[in-house]
Amino acid sequence: MFFLQDGKHRSKFLYFCYFRRGDKLVAEVIRYILFKTHQHFRCPIKRDELSQLITKNYHHRSLPNLVLNKATAKLSTIFGYNLMELQRSCPSSNNQARSSQSSTDIKSYVITTQLDPGVYKKYVEDTTKSNLTEFAFVVIGIVHLAGGKIT
Repeated sequence: MFFLQDGKHRSKFLYFCYFRRGDKLVAEVIRYILFKTHQHFRCPIKRDELSQLITKNYHHRSLPNLVLNKATAKLSTIFGYNLMELQRSCPSSNNQARSSQSSTDIKSYVITTQLDPGVYKKYVEDTTKSNLTEFAFVVIGIVHLAGGKIT
């Protein structure tokens, strides 16, 4: 990664990586979010998990923000979900757990629907067919993210 050695080429490296693998990274992040939400309903997804997924091959600090912003936009326009950021404080491992200066911020995300609660309850929420609906949602999402083809 010769671009990272020179400070003026860092932004070129970032955009090179993003445009080269950007859509694939966004698809991986969306797939991860959908599967994680399906496995653990209403459990927050830690930002560290998403950052590790994004920076697995590219170790640039700004890349997770670009990919998460694009994933948020795609989740909203394609799937009708909002990616909401939760921010909570976690006390440090020291004995000073009550001190506000010793706590660190842990960012995590949950997805919420954009549908009106009445519409959601009437058309989406069906307790008798919920497993089949969730499975169909995941399969359709994977096919869409793969560009309409599964190989």
